[in-house]
Amino acid sequence: MTHHVCLSYVQHTPEVPYNVAMLPRPIVRDADGNEIRQAGGARGGPPPAGQGGGAPPAARPGFPGILGVLFGRSAGTALIEECYEPGRPPADFRPYHAAKLMPAGTDIAVNVHYTPNGKPVTDHVRIGFTIAKEPPQRRYIAMSTSSPSDPAHFAIPPNTANWEAPPAVVRFDHDVELVGLMPHMHVRGKAARIELAYPDGRTDTILNVPRYDFNWQLWYDTAIKVPKGTTMKAVAWYDNSAANKFNPNPNATVYYGDQTWEEMHFPSYGVVLDDLNVDVRQVVKDLSQPQRGGGGGR
Repeated sequence: MTHHVCLSYVQHTPEVPYNVAMLPRPIVRDADGNEIRQAGGARGGPPPAGQGGGAPPAARPGFPGILGVLFGRSAGTALIEECYEPGRPPADFRPYHAAKLMPAGTDIAVNVHYTPNGKPVTDHVRIGFTIAKEPPQRRYIAMSTSSPSDPAHFAIPPNTANWEAPPAVVRFDHDVELVGLMPHMHVRGKAARIELAYPDGRTDTILNVPRYDFNWQLWYDTAIKVPKGTTMKAVAWYDNSAANKFNPNPNATVYYGDQTWEEMHFPSYGVVLDDLNVDVRQVVKDLSQPQRGGGGGR
């Protein structure tokens, strides 16, 4: 089963082979299928020699070349340009008189997450997009962020009906128009709320999703002028109880991970700017992640 399909734009380098699947180092999982993460959310490689799959992994080395780009993370964007999740419609930037920038020499990397169902399958991904006939007036930038993902901060207790995740928080360091919002959780996701705190002290709830449904993940169009210095906070709640009919195991402690039996708090949002040449790395600052060195592995 396809969990999601996301696109990243990567500057071409000579060592990149086309039409070849590339994987990071194997994800280490414990006996219950949970991904093992270290403090700060770092993902490990194979366990040390002589130790089982549940042992804390060795430090993860950096990936070379394109793998370092795709499996690293850029603050505020995660290098994701657009995604498909169940229920999400195609993106259309024309109502904002905007377009995405694809620099010359760009490769499109397709990131696909699968949830195994015990049967071999063949997948065929198709991508379609429209080329602007004239220079756009504005630039659209896709953004995403995450709550802390290490087990010291993200661990949903068993048989808990309303667990609140640590928030995902960003600060806008550029004037933007916020044009879309989308929470992303898995099957234990229950509700989500996104708030803005303006530099003048005002606060505003801009999205409230009281009944989240993983099978129908909606993108919510907005049109909000956000001044520089505004903070955006996304909060999410989870139902890990037997009352949740989608819950695969209410007796399990649930950690952050890619598979649908794990969980995420990974909201996405879109902004439009009048500056066509803006450095996307300067648009927002991620304030969610804990300082490195705290917490423990799992």
